[in-house]
Amino acid sequence: MDARRIRDYRNIVSEYNPMKSVGGGGYIPQKISIRLFGKLGHGKSTFINNCFCVVKDSDYENFTGEGPATGGAVNSRIEAHDLTSKVEIVDNRGLRNLNAREIHECNMQLDGVRKTQTQVHTKGWASWAWFLDQMKGRETEWAETIQVPIFIYRADMPRIPSEIVHLRQFADNAYYYTGIYPIIVLMMAEKMSENLDSVRGFFGNLHCTDIYPVKNYHEKATERNMETDTMILEILVKCLNRADSVIKRIHPDTVKPTWFK
Repeated sequence: MDARRIRDYRNIVSEYNPMKSVGGGGYIPQKISIRLFGKLGHGKSTFINNCFCVVKDSDYENFTGEGPATGGAVNSRIEAHDLTSKVEIVDNRGLRNLNAREIHECNMQLDGVRKTQTQVHTKGWASWAWFLDQMKGRETEWAETIQVPIFIYRADMPRIPSEIVHLRQFADNAYYYTGIYPIIVLMMAEKMSENLDSVRGFFGNLHCTDIYPVKNYHEKATERNMETDTMILEILVKCLNRADSVIKRIHPDTVKPTWFK
């Protein structure tokens, strides 16, 4: 049964086309853009490596430059990787403090002001760069994609109570810009530092109800197994389902809205 489910999920992801969700006559994105956010060293690049080896059904390969044992490498770019012709996964610079500057940068990415394959902006609150952001238009790729936000969180790292205000702001902003509350992926789930129900309650209070604990592969644990394969594919299928729901909300309009209620 597990093998059949894995095969079915893999086919859903590999053959996904947003046109099939609603047919013609309204807004159809060129592709789905899965946007990764999370703190520095929590495993965003590792998650991408997991997605590729599972969807391609291949050996685990660290092509994103993940750090030791999921995390630690410093990616400074908004790096898009094509999982299929219709689905991309976008790596990102890790958040350090979840402060106002970093939340602003997340907003600019989700609002389409930042272009993929470019450096993440790191200017401070009072800089001219911050002011000029408000004057910028959206990149063309924003209009052609439905963005699905994922927040990566290492399950073995304790939550910091002072961050909840900023996490709530991030989650609410993500919905405002994309129509989707962030999907939560808990990396290194085998080392989870607290009860899963407690974690679900914490993120559930932020309206984030899609929560997935992943015993992920990494450079020191590359042997594939059905449990991890299934979980990775379930996350990707959930991303596509969430994207389809947004496309259906937009129809019959032919233009992607700038924000969602």
